Amino acid sequence: SPLLYIGHNYRGVHVVDVQTKKEVASTAVTTAAIYSMVLVGQQLWIGAGDGVVYVVDKNDLTTLAKIRLSNQNIRQLCVTSDGR
Repeated sequence: SPLLYIGHNYRGVHVVDVQTKKEVASTAVTTAAIYSMVLVGQQLWIGAGDGVVYVVDKNDLTTLAKIRLSNQNIRQLCVTSDGR
């Protein structure tokens, strides 16, 4: 069934089953504010208030990478159709 990924500011990511309306998973990816999330294949890319892009496996919510891009907020992520 369809899943909804929700960035909850200082509380991490929550995954909700849309049909049952129940939370099925959650993870505390960062203690920073979450500003942007983009689904890229099997990965969830998260832009946060600490200037880091977190790459998370969408299936088990493990953190695959932490990419520091700035000393300021990452407010928006954009991924092109070719994955760049």
